Amino acid sequence: MSMSSSFSPSSSSSFDPQVASSGGGMGIGGAEALPPSAPGLAEAGSSSPEPRRTRAFRAGVVMVVLACALLGGGTYALLASIRVFDVVFQGAGLISWPSVMVVAAGAILAFVAFVVSVVAVVRARPKTLAALLVLASLVLPAAAMAAGGHYGTSALKDHTMNQALEYAGKVEPEQVDEVLGKVEGMGLSIPWREEIVETIRSAKDVVH
Repeated sequence: MSMSSSFSPSSSSSFDPQVASSGGGMGIGGAEALPPSAPGLAEAGSSSPEPRRTRAFRAGVVMVVLACALLGGGTYALLASIRVFDVVFQGAGLISWPSVMVVAAGAILAFVAFVVSVVAVVRARPKTLAALLVLASLVLPAAAMAAGGHYGTSALKDHTMNQALEYAGKVEPEQVDEVLGKVEGMGLSIPWREEIVETIRSAKDVVH
């Protein structure tokens, strides 16, 4: 009877739910926990395409700017370098070939800039800036060339008018008109062609 009284349930090994959840269940709890480096790997995977898009976009911007400079400056230099009276009196060339090469280089660069901007659109996320770059690669080089043509034509007019007054009585109006016709044959509109010819004709009549 004393043996039965000395035995109690508290002295035997018992199952403790708290111990099981903290110690015995470590394998289950460890399997469910996410490793701390998982978010970093996810962020690295999402940011990997960014450098490729940035390189294409920046290269496109630089190419568009250079193409505009070459086309605008080359067109202006091409027109401003025309010396109508040097062609008449000295047989000089009508076209400045270095300026032609500059314009050609600008046109090629503008085409390459368009291709690069299309690549930037394909790689970009979001695509808004890259799409604007495609539009800029089409519009800005053409606008730069038009601006160079406008100011170049104005410089050609001023220089030709000054030479017309200088060479009054020494040149036939028809000769100057023929050279200006060749310039228009290059695809350039010269609305002041008749004004130059009439100026030379009037100055010739005054001299005689």
